Amino acid sequence: MVTAREVAQRAGVSAMTVSNVINGRDGKV
Repeated sequence: MVTAREVAQRAGVSAMTVSNVINGRDGKV
């Protein structure tokens, strides 16, 4: 199981962004 933090690091984004995507908010600013 990968954590949101690991995904964030691999994707080069913040953990908050990953969390938002997982929760259904795409986080586009």
